[in-house]
Amino acid sequence: MDNSLDRYQDPIIARKRTQYIDITGETHSVRGGRVQLTEIPSKRERVVVKGNNRVWKEVQSIRLEPDYFRVDYVNGVVYFHEDNENKSFSFDYKGTGAYYFPASRIWVKEENGEVTETLDTLTTRAEEQADRAEVGANKAHDMAVYAQELTSDFETMVRETKKDYKQAVNTYSEIVTTYPNPEIGWVVTAIDTGRRYRYDGFEWVFLDVVQFDKLDVFVSPIAPVNVNLVWIRKDVKEPYLTRITKSSTPPEDKRLIWLESIN
Repeated sequence: MDNSLDRYQDPIIARKRTQYIDITGETHSVRGGRVQLTEIPSKRERVVVKGNNRVWKEVQSIRLEPDYFRVDYVNGVVYFHEDNENKSFSFDYKGTGAYYFPASRIWVKEENGEVTETLDTLTTRAEEQADRAEVGANKAHDMAVYAQELTSDFETMVRETKKDYKQAVNTYSEIVTTYPNPEIGWVVTAIDTGRRYRYDGFEWVFLDVVQFDKLDVFVSPIAPVNVNLVWIRKDVKEPYLTRITKSSTPPEDKRLIWLESIN
């Protein structure tokens, strides 16, 4: 592709304000169940939604009612119920700045793991087609809209796929007490059930089940480099690998992790 080296030189620019500004009356229409705000809103000051002769309520639930909305304060995205599709609303919030992704960093086509087209080249082609003839104006417009949707999808993908594995806990209820201030992408395993959960910014969401029986476990006071290992934090002189074994009686080897089972 053209200018294939340029994408390695284009940085992601963060513009964070030292003093937040009041943004009032910012108007957007709901597309695909969400609205992308101009800036990242302050979570402390929250976002106020106005319009459609309703009293709007901000919630953290994934399932939204027609008069509810949810805010992603990491990426500045406001989510709405499907009944509000294509409706316009006004937004008031404290602007903290924004992240700017260069068009050369957002890919739209790939082949065998190699990027063949970026948002930058896609937008350029759309502009060239519009210049050639007015007949192609509609197609160029559709491509521009498609590129805009891809930008939003890219930001959502980054937020939804990030994973940072943390030390396992004994039960699901211990996740909240052990990690009271989680960050997006944190993954914690509940040892009693083998179920893994990921924090999506609002709640701990079930991912999958780990079969602990005869599974290697890394015991150490600090996290291992290999994030795929199950890690149990313990103040030991030397880190070691051990195994989880199901049994109705304690194992003779005290270095084994014992899960009591009556089966």
